[in-house]
Amino acid sequence: MLEILPRLEVGGTARSAIDLSMALVRAGGRALIVSEGGRLLPEVLRGGITHETLRVDSESPWLMLKLAWHLSRLAGRDGIDIFHARSAPAAWATVKAQRFAKLPVIVTLHDCDMPTRRIHHWYADALRHADHVIAVSDFVAAEARNVLGIANDRLTVIPHGINLARFNPGAINADRLIKHAQKLLLPDGVPLIIMPASLLPEKGHALLIEALALLGARPFYCLMLGDDSQNDTYRQEIEELIVAKNLEGKVRFGGFCDDMPALYMLADLVVIPSLEPEAFALAAAEAQAMGRPVVAADHGSAPEIVRAPEAGWLFKPRDAAALSTAIAEGLSLGPAKRERIALAARAHIERHFTLEAMCRRTFEVYARVLAAGQAETRRSA
Repeated sequence: MLEILPRLEVGGTARSAIDLSMALVRAGGRALIVSEGGRLLPEVLRGGITHETLRVDSESPWLMLKLAWHLSRLAGRDGIDIFHARSAPAAWATVKAQRFAKLPVIVTLHDCDMPTRRIHHWYADALRHADHVIAVSDFVAAEARNVLGIANDRLTVIPHGINLARFNPGAINADRLIKHAQKLLLPDGVPLIIMPASLLPEKGHALLIEALALLGARPFYCLMLGDDSQNDTYRQEIEELIVAKNLEGKVRFGGFCDDMPALYMLADLVVIPSLEPEAFALAAAEAQAMGRPVVAADHGSAPEIVRAPEAGWLFKPRDAAALSTAIAEGLSLGPAKRERIALAARAHIERHFTLEAMCRRTFEVYARVLAAGQAETRRSA
């Protein structure tokens, strides 16, 4: 299998690609990933996965044709049986490579960006020519059908899978929690809210601050977690808003964390205030796997992932007052209610979003597509 994705950075796209490739390697197969590299590259190499560094995410037709040539070359060199593209540009290059490599193409839609420019329409056309399309949520599948025109018989919904061995409340010891609490200088006895998200305006940092300001004198401490080193202008805007709302000392950035299971365990509430619909709200699934109550905007994939009202709250998108009300309810939970939420949240993820189910269902798609190609070859012979 050859997987093609833009970058190996923290997030659902790279996480799914790596987990799937590692499952294939453990089963005795061979996996190759093509990407531009990134923070998770060492994990790829440790997992026995071959990696080729190539430019993948580009709007230059020339560069994408060059990528297609490299993909066809790699397919022949490494005896690849199937292409699996994980972005629209990767799908376009892979469909071009298919003309030479004569291999089936699977595309996973990890986002719901719709075509707006001419080259985007080329990408959408490539998706329609793929042998099969995987959507990471029902929300994305609806967009694929209604906007891209992907037929139901070529479309399968396979959500991201959570590694329940890693995201396991029972695996987090006290020393691990103390280390992170001390590193982050968390105050004792104050309810902790975390917002795990990239530092991008559409993630809703400003909306969260507006909502927290409405809580008045209620005690809380909020950490906005994620890589905050790439957008200095936006970070400054958010820091200025924190000061303007008199929330200094109560809200701050926490930076990137490579041990999110422990951070979730420290949290009393996880908030996902996205302004735009998310293809798959991965943080919501991870937090629920750790038994944490989640507050999320009621759009995109969130209603599929957040088990509300048993294990969380869904609020009207972009509504600071509604978000503030949900946060206040989350902070008011008693011990018995919090325990019921933890059990319901974990059970929800175990039923619907496991890593094992994601890998099994993806391999079933591979098997169907490969069998269909073999049958077509026999008919043509």
